[in-house]
Amino acid sequence: MYFGAALTALAALVYYVALARIAAVVLGSRWLWAAGLTAVAGLCAGGGLACTLSGSGRRLFADLGKFAGLGAALVLASLALLLHHAPAGPTLALTLAGAAPFIAAGAVLAGAAGEAGARSDRVYLCSLLGAAGGCLAPAPLLNWLGGPNTAVGAAVFYAASAAVWYTLAGSLRG
Repeated sequence: MYFGAALTALAALVYYVALARIAAVVLGSRWLWAAGLTAVAGLCAGGGLACTLSGSGRRLFADLGKFAGLGAALVLASLALLLHHAPAGPTLALTLAGAAPFIAAGAVLAGAAGEAGARSDRVYLCSLLGAAGGCLAPAPLLNWLGGPNTAVGAAVFYAASAAVWYTLAGSLRG
């Protein structure tokens, strides 16, 4: 559970930095603040969405795997939308598309903390460690791969966290 939380937080932060970089290049640096607001709003909405998750144990872990896998797909979809439509200017659709992966991450992290119960401090610590890695990893990734490919790397991290959650659920199909 702890490794899954760390990977999910890592994916969210790598995506945030890539999103901020792409927004600064495509839309101009005056829109850089919008990436931060999008991330915070998405994580908060995901935390609220986690309250609707039912079940515990393996069933909850399967749901967390679905959200993390959905986060990977949403990163790719939002990247395609941003690169295709952003030169026309920022829109509500771009903002919502940018927030969607953060909603998935917020649901996963809040669901994991809720499942941990008395051990939620450990989940929180692991998510902070993953977030720290998410702050350190993008610099070399951006230099080596560029902004769009770093966002694809964030999708890979989301998919890896989905694999961890599905493993905890005991799901061979996931």
